[in-house]
Amino acid sequence: EILGLVETKHGGGNFVKEFSTINAMEAFHPLIQISENQDIITILEYRKIVEKGTIGLVVPKITPKDIESLEETYSMMVALANTGKSVKQASADHLFHYRLAQMANNPIITKVYEIINVILSSAMVEIIELLGTDLGLRYHRQLIDALKTGDKSLCESLMEAHIEETIQSILKRTK
Repeated sequence: EILGLVETKHGGGNFVKEFSTINAMEAFHPLIQISENQDIITILEYRKIVEKGTIGLVVPKITPKDIESLEETYSMMVALANTGKSVKQASADHLFHYRLAQMANNPIITKVYEIINVILSSAMVEIIELLGTDLGLRYHRQLIDALKTGDKSLCESLMEAHIEETIQSILKRTK
């Protein structure tokens, strides 16, 4: 009942609520919210797997309006670069990746992204505080340009490289 999977009616018994995978994910939300301070490398490993696949789904579906949206987000990232406002910089970076998740047009990807939003956003702040914005800006520009060409393989490899280089840079700084 606490998870929202059954409903108890006084004098009537327990009843299973209408089931959908989206509702089931919502029910387990508190269990998925690991810790805001989850190990940053673990979060990046997750992102490397999911975001590489996500951008692969985006390529055949992307519209000129989607590209425009990514360009606007990228401009916001550039404007915030080197301002020392890591939370705002992280929000713009996070928005870029969230928009890609939405463009995949897959409700599971979007819902999972929303469920672990707190974890992803706090990790993004930590990454920017450790590494700055140059790495992210370089890869986001390349990702937009690759999306414009419609080259799925290039988009996937750039996303994987983006996150892998972030992992390696963090490992070098924290040793």
